[in-house]
Amino acid sequence: MKIRRHSILGILLGVAVQVTAETVTLSATHDATLFEQDQGTLADGSGQYLFVGRTEGPATRRALLTFDVTTHIPANTT
Repeated sequence: MKIRRHSILGILLGVAVQVTAETVTLSATHDATLFEQDQGTLADGSGQYLFVGRTEGPATRRALLTFDVTTHIPANTT
């Protein structure tokens, strides 16, 4: 049993790679609230607030956000 544990530990250490992480703060480039209704055509893309959840109706409100992540991805990453 001890030999098996040491073998597995050796394999794991042999394939370990160094990983670095970076934190970035993203701001939304676009946002909108979708309001549930029969026609499905009601949205608010220019309002001051975002609404998410269910109303007493019970209608559903959904928020959509778009982020531009391409400018924050370093070169040579996969």
